[in-house]
Amino acid sequence: MGSAVAKYENRRDGNGVDVTLEDGQVITADVLVGADGIWSKVRAQMFGEPSGVKGAGSTASFTGYKLYSGLPLFKPYYYEDVGYSAFIGPDHYFVTCPDRAGRVQWYGFIKATQPNTPDKENPAAFLEETLKGWAPEVLELIRATDPNEIEQRDLWDRFPSVTKSWADGNVTLLGDSCHATMPNIGQGAGLAFEDGYELAKILEKVKNRSEVPSALDSFYKKRILRTAAVQGLGRMNSEAIKILTPLLPIRPLVEYFIGPFLPLVFRTQFGYCYSFCPQKMDAGEARALADDMRARHKKEAEAAWAEAEGRGIQLTGVENKHENPALEVIAN
Repeated sequence: MGSAVAKYENRRDGNGVDVTLEDGQVITADVLVGADGIWSKVRAQMFGEPSGVKGAGSTASFTGYKLYSGLPLFKPYYYEDVGYSAFIGPDHYFVTCPDRAGRVQWYGFIKATQPNTPDKENPAAFLEETLKGWAPEVLELIRATDPNEIEQRDLWDRFPSVTKSWADGNVTLLGDSCHATMPNIGQGAGLAFEDGYELAKILEKVKNRSEVPSALDSFYKKRILRTAAVQGLGRMNSEAIKILTPLLPIRPLVEYFIGPFLPLVFRTQFGYCYSFCPQKMDAGEARALADDMRARHKKEAEAAWAEAEGRGIQLTGVENKHENPALEVIAN
């Protein structure tokens, strides 16, 4: 429509909601879904929060990290075999995930003492210095990324809305507007897709407009526990870094006691995150689909790499020198 939502008002007759756009248009609809992100204006009105305010002046929580991210075309040894890697060190952590067409998505979670700090003019140089001495798999990705393409932003999330529904009459929230979470476990967009699926299932059963408010409230009740759990997992991972950093002087002892449990922790965490599976299928069919996807991605990646290497671009990373089987268990 070429304009954003400015405010809404539930109709007194119960037949929908009037939505005023920033350009002055007023639209009447049966349902308004506020899927407008962590700085949602729909949420601000619903919860009585400052509208249009971002960052430190908002009701969101600063996580203590600034995120740096990139998506370079690169050819690491783990591209076909590892779906997710996390490198953990003092104060910071670094996550990688192979993407489409031969690219690798990476995120650098760098400790920040306060929000709204100026962006770095040369983020690549800053990251190389900050993460000096880290694994070569980390540093090579930073070097492979054009500094002008490295994104920088403060990381904010919100506490689960367990005491207040994100439904208000004929208005509801969806995605980051109601359950913004840390991106370290890659569940933000996934939760939004889940929201959309569940909301559609609930609304398709509505026969009269008078049923919409109760339907939207049931949507909130159905989703709040799962979204709160995933929000908690995302924040827990970040807080763990802050807790473990002071223990570095006794690192061997910490690794001795914690190391054996890490595979179980990762499996349990991701097992829950990916447990939402409304479409059931035979295990053999699921494996066939996964194999087909891997084959397509491999073909795409090899074509992209060959084209770049034909132009003289060096894409190959370091060799795999890991010999600890536990690393493979954690990665897979």
